[in-house]
Amino acid sequence: MFQFNIYAVATNHGFGHATRLAYTLSAIKKKYPKANLILNSTLPRPIFDSILQCDFEYISKPLDVGLIQFDSIHIDYTKTLEKLNEIYLNEKNLINDNLTILKKYKVNLIIGDIPPLLCDVARRAELPIIQMGNFSWDFIYKAYVEQFKEFNVFVNRVLESYDSCPVLLRYPFHDRMNAFPRIQDIGLIPGHPSLSKLELYKKLGISHALERPIRLFVFGGLGIENLPFHKLNTIPEKEKNSYHYVSYQKITSDIPFIKLVNDLTIRPLDILPFCERLITKPGHGILTDAYSLRVPVVCVDRQLFPEIKILLENVQNYFKHIIVDDNRLKNSNWDFIYASFDGPKITNETIDCSGEITLLNLMEKRSFTI
Repeated sequence: MFQFNIYAVATNHGFGHATRLAYTLSAIKKKYPKANLILNSTLPRPIFDSILQCDFEYISKPLDVGLIQFDSIHIDYTKTLEKLNEIYLNEKNLINDNLTILKKYKVNLIIGDIPPLLCDVARRAELPIIQMGNFSWDFIYKAYVEQFKEFNVFVNRVLESYDSCPVLLRYPFHDRMNAFPRIQDIGLIPGHPSLSKLELYKKLGISHALERPIRLFVFGGLGIENLPFHKLNTIPEKEKNSYHYVSYQKITSDIPFIKLVNDLTIRPLDILPFCERLITKPGHGILTDAYSLRVPVVCVDRQLFPEIKILLENVQNYFKHIIVDDNRLKNSNWDFIYASFDGPKITNETIDCSGEITLLNLMEKRSFTI
């Protein structure tokens, strides 16, 4: 069997890009158990240990910036532009550092989600590269050009990089991604829960009423600043007593009935099978896992992010859902915690959740163009 030495690089933005890349690598490792994995991400290694559960080389040398944020729904445009400028001033060194990594580990396949400069690295190394994603950074930065014209130069740099990529595998819930000359649509690649209900509840410190389902709050790695969690104290007693409430976001309010997740090895994916609803800011990764497990979602609108319109349209089409705008989040009595769901609008079709098959077929043929 051909020996794959795979260099996988996640864009330096949030959790979603890195975790879905890890799900992809996990599928590869099952098909090719002798494949060597070299993973480059700024997320803590324990997150990947819990997903991959195998040996891999871990590197933390970002090739891009994505967006720098104050929290999960607010963007720091100034720092983002400063970091983009720093990266492109240092472009030559970044590429050379990555070429050294490729040589050290005898890499013969590069997989990205979805850093632009990784395309330049692959071109310089004359190695095959597969990029995977549902939106591209030119699409994101272009949305801010009218307000901050400095983004325009980076839009063009990103377009130049993506244009050299021989194949993009495009997930559902996507933008057009026309920056890539060759596109293959694939299904979602969800992860696989790893804990039984008893194991999970024990880890969470839930020792009573094990029959109760969970209402889960996930607002990304940064959370949402000044989120009025104290309003949970005002929901009906029946709602408090019929569910377990679990949050990844730190809470300053005194809410005795909510459990905080402090263990990074407990993924939202491990909790979702036991959820009555997920309350989240919509990102592709968490929506992929929720859809694969058919968990209803309460989505907080992230209006400053251009991909949000696409994601929310798909939420309305394919999920039982509630959409919460900023005003309702800050000023309502938080009835969305227990309100009935809308939709989905589309009930006669489903989204494919076996996107790894396309990638594995390309690898089996060792043909990395389409």
